[in-house]
Amino acid sequence: MENASAMVKSWYKLANDLTELLGETDSCDVIIKVGEENDFETFKAHSLILRARSDYFKAALSTTWSRKNSDGFYVIKLYNMNISYDIFYEVLFYIYGGYVLAYDLEVTEKLQLMIAADVLMLDHLINFLEEDLICREIDYVNKYTSEVLLTVVQILGCKELLKICEKKLLLQPKNLFYSEEFLSIPRNYLISLLERNVLGLNEITIWNRVLNWAIHNTPECISLNMNNIADWTIEQVDALKANIDEFLLLIRFFKMEPKRFIEKVGPFKQIFEEDLYDEIIKYHEKSIDFEPTYEVLPLRLNSVLLNESCLKPISSWIDLPKDKRNDWYNKYEKTNIKINYEEIPYDFHILYRCLGTKLTETGWCKYVYNQGPTLTVIKIKDDSVPLIFGGYRNISWSEENNENGIGGDGFTFYSYDINGYIKFRWVDKHLALNMHLGSRNNSYDFRRGKSIYIDEIYTIDTFEVFKVVKKEDL
Repeated sequence: MENASAMVKSWYKLANDLTELLGETDSCDVIIKVGEENDFETFKAHSLILRARSDYFKAALSTTWSRKNSDGFYVIKLYNMNISYDIFYEVLFYIYGGYVLAYDLEVTEKLQLMIAADVLMLDHLINFLEEDLICREIDYVNKYTSEVLLTVVQILGCKELLKICEKKLLLQPKNLFYSEEFLSIPRNYLISLLERNVLGLNEITIWNRVLNWAIHNTPECISLNMNNIADWTIEQVDALKANIDEFLLLIRFFKMEPKRFIEKVGPFKQIFEEDLYDEIIKYHEKSIDFEPTYEVLPLRLNSVLLNESCLKPISSWIDLPKDKRNDWYNKYEKTNIKINYEEIPYDFHILYRCLGTKLTETGWCKYVYNQGPTLTVIKIKDDSVPLIFGGYRNISWSEENNENGIGGDGFTFYSYDINGYIKFRWVDKHLALNMHLGSRNNSYDFRRGKSIYIDEIYTIDTFEVFKVVKKEDL
């Protein structure tokens, strides 16, 4: 322990001695200009330390890229890199001393420092700041998730913080898609979002927000009114078309309701390739013997509670043969397996989603009644473990079925870890009650609205109901 203490003291002394060199400009041989070409601040530093601590400066100060000027200085210009004077000082302090006084920095400054560290190839500083944000600033991350995400998606080495942001935002994707930061997210990250088969938004909303992103990021169109594209010039339309073209093949236009497609997408026909738009129309018309040449992507799962790997075991239980129902009365199914999303035999159309605090029988009946087979998914509030409950009914919820005592067959399920497994239980006859799944011996009762009774009362966090449609019946 004494040796360790002595070593820490020695490192601390070394760090202090090196940071003091920042003030000794007489021995410096590097001038660094930070800011804009016509508005910059100047720093002096030592090439030996810069080379040793940063791959960026090692390359910039190599004989291939740099020569000393007549005054004996290397000159490095960090123009148009969105690095402020104060942030670059923190970078230099870290390069010399090996640490950052994180307690003295605001979270926004830490995020700016991460971007600067990424530009200057200081991976160790990025790792330090990422750990600091996760351990000490998690409340800020949870409150301003879109802001933090906008920073971390630009940094390849910031994977853990990105996972935290994505996990939170994908539970409420509207918070991201309607945030101010959404319009500034990088193109490649927007593509990665659109490639997801599960996203808790309807396709019209996705189209609308992508269109807003494209207009915002097309200089010729940024100030134009998107509701009056007929007044745009050919040059403006062509500029938007070139910018948005890559996204159009990732939006599920073929699976949109035809009337909604014409209403919400039709006014922007000019930015589509003519054959793509025509094929979507023909597909919606269900023309005989028509085979589109463009790939028809499957309907996206509009859910904030399920993931695509859940759909395989759920679908297999929907199709569970009668002769297996006794054997499979109560069974665990893995969900941590890779699947081909296109091979899922059912589409799940969101009928109703709300927070538990807003769940009422009136609202539930309005959206869920007379819709045919349905899948219900309920997330409860529990600080110790995330619990998901739900079930499937093979007939409609309806007043008529309730009066006739017909609850239909199906199953119930629950999971402590939706990414690991689901436990299913077959139900020969659901009780014919509103907002109730299961039989008398296996009961999920959410008629209270804000809570669900199973073996005890749990508070409902989020509630979803899906219309289940076999793909060949579409």
